[in-house]
Amino acid sequence: MNRIAAVSYINTYPFIYGIEYSGILSHQEFHLNKIYPSLCSKAFHHKEAEVVLMPSGTISNFDETIIIPGFCIGATQNVKSVMLFSQEPLENIKTILLDYQSTTSIKLLKILLHYFWNKHVNFIETQSEFEQKIKGSTAGLIIGDRALNLEHKFLYKIDLAQEWIAFTKLPFVFAYWVKTCPLNELWTQKFIDALKWGIEHKKESLVKYSSFNETLYHYLNHNISFIFDEKKIEGLKAFYKLSKGL
Repeated sequence: MNRIAAVSYINTYPFIYGIEYSGILSHQEFHLNKIYPSLCSKAFHHKEAEVVLMPSGTISNFDETIIIPGFCIGATQNVKSVMLFSQEPLENIKTILLDYQSTTSIKLLKILLHYFWNKHVNFIETQSEFEQKIKGSTAGLIIGDRALNLEHKFLYKIDLAQEWIAFTKLPFVFAYWVKTCPLNELWTQKFIDALKWGIEHKKESLVKYSSFNETLYHYLNHNISFIFDEKKIEGLKAFYKLSKGL
């Protein structure tokens, strides 16, 4: 049995659905742990799972030897679930609250501030329920389902994926599948096939884990790009290169 650590956000529902309900993997072949991104980072570093949906910011270099190919959590346009929210425009922001659930998005934010926006701010690490502290010259980086739910509560919204694409002309990869040890080739192919099946059943995944509505379905179909192709790998390598300069 292989342990799988995956993010528990809406954008991973198709992956989770494919693993749990495609029937390609029997339930005797895996144990699935659904957690938030920073805990996936921990699962990778401490080898608490054999397979991890690893946030890109977990490591500092592109390592092809650990990748399980085919699928990722990426964006080729605005992503809507990795957002910088504020009540004032960016030029007035002096402090940014950093989402405690994030690893990759914090690095992405710092890249954009340094290289693209040419702006210096103070950072504050947070714990849960920090959103109410976003006011005045204090902005907040919010990721995942909470970002989708809070979209209409703030006057100013900056989509970090959209800004990355404007800056680099490349897609962004927030997380991708990796292994922490050698895996059986047959099991690996079945795992990839289960992910593919899940991507083909996005609507059913929403019905199973949440409630189907057109807004979330549009989000999965248009804002999240699941195919881990060469262009995304190019974007991922650019992310690692720029991260080293911070």
